[in-house]
Amino acid sequence: MVKALFGLVQPAFAEPLQRPNFLYIPSLASKPFYAVSEIDGLKEWIDLLSPFKNELLALGRTSKNKYVDEFETLPTLKEWDKLKDEWLSTHLIKGGEQSDAFNELSKALQNVLLNAPLAHCPPHAPEMFVSVLEPGAYIPPHYGISNCKLTVHIPLKVNEQASLKAGDDTFRWTKNDDAMVFDDSFLHSAKNDHNEVRIVLIFDVWHPELTIEEKQALAKFMRKFSDWNSGVGQLANLDAQLQRK
Repeated sequence: MVKALFGLVQPAFAEPLQRPNFLYIPSLASKPFYAVSEIDGLKEWIDLLSPFKNELLALGRTSKNKYVDEFETLPTLKEWDKLKDEWLSTHLIKGGEQSDAFNELSKALQNVLLNAPLAHCPPHAPEMFVSVLEPGAYIPPHYGISNCKLTVHIPLKVNEQASLKAGDDTFRWTKNDDAMVFDDSFLHSAKNDHNEVRIVLIFDVWHPELTIEEKQALAKFMRKFSDWNSGVGQLANLDAQLQRK
């Protein structure tokens, strides 16, 4: 795993459409979508969140941040440029840190959000935000950073013409109480073909096969890697760029 991370070997991916762009753990089961019941504690937590969905929906309706700006690198495609005005967001938690928007929520909702079954591995996670996809918006296919975590979408305002494709499978919203869990290390895309916005709450959870010890080890590893990358890693990248010239 470490050799693959530093580009010394090519990882053997279990699925042809699975290509995480940061960290791949080959021992984990690979499938695009998961049932809510497969994630420990998620169903119970969603039930606790239900009374507060209108508060989150109101936050979504005022979202103005361009989520595309959160990506470090993007393909130079017109689809991504167009998406800057069609995919809006409001972060509540980012890299484990609570935002100003989070602090403005009701105390009761804050307590519920803090007890979500989040994947804690800063600076990559946890991340929690309200995501708004405007009418007609299309998110082009792309890969997430790792298969060690899964992405949860809690519907706040959805429609049957809003969908998400991961791998070869497609999830379509049918009602406002269906949560979606998918592995974003698979090639995935999303669209909203309706004439109204699609608004969901998005956050990360651990892959259900990871043990407590493995989660702790991954969190420690990612912190160490982040420290290395912000120092020596930057020099290594600069050296590699100079050698290519």
